[in-house]
Amino acid sequence: MVAPAGPEFFGAPATEEELARRRSQTLIGRVGEPEDVAAAVVFLAGPDAGYTTGEFLNVDGGALLGR
Repeated sequence: MVAPAGPEFFGAPATEEELARRRSQTLIGRVGEPEDVAAAVVFLAGPDAGYTTGEFLNVDGGALLGR
């Protein structure tokens, strides 16, 4: 399962202040984009992930670690 985090996954469009807050909570200093989630899905659907099973892949720019 891919667990995305980004402005488009939180309902209404975020304000600049909210985006700044979210950016500050990530290790890479930016909010997620749909392309970030798509890259994770492509990886999981490809042969390089053939031995990956039953995992949650957090696509969140390190937000859990950056708190």
